[in-house]
Amino acid sequence: MTYDDFDILSPENQRLIHGALKKYGIYPHSQQYEDYLQLARLTLLEAYKIFQTGNHPNSRLNVFIYQRICWKLTDALRKEQRRQSKMARSTDEQLQQLAEKQTISEAASIEYQLFIETVLPHLTAAERHYLIDVFLYDLSVVEIARKRQVSRSTVYKWRNRLALKYLKFFQK
Repeated sequence: MTYDDFDILSPENQRLIHGALKKYGIYPHSQQYEDYLQLARLTLLEAYKIFQTGNHPNSRLNVFIYQRICWKLTDALRKEQRRQSKMARSTDEQLQQLAEKQTISEAASIEYQLFIETVLPHLTAAERHYLIDVFLYDLSVVEIARKRQVSRSTVYKWRNRLALKYLKFFQK
């Protein structure tokens, strides 16, 4: 079989791809499933091309391809984890700046500081990002969606959950 005859959509190749995705807990309902699926497909083609240029017995083709896909997914997941970790560290620094920001009147500033200190531990990372982007950087919903690479409806959900937590805080 030549590189041009190789069928990426064959059931056997699809089993290799989905098996590797499953190994790493990447399922169709996952947020970045399509990205990782495409990465696995490209890796499958690259692995087949590399396999054809080497001196490998054909009986090891599936093992070779599966291993290459797993390696590529591992690299991609580690890269994403580092990016998320970096964002979390920068978020903490931004939250500190947000708490120190004194652009509101003095009475409102005290209430604002109290809100930040009380509610902040109960916020999700996404709600913290929303809070930072709105109050520190004065971004719109569309700008936040673009920056965080999510849909506008997701940003609205963050805002609504944050508003509910804010209301609970003032009802006490």
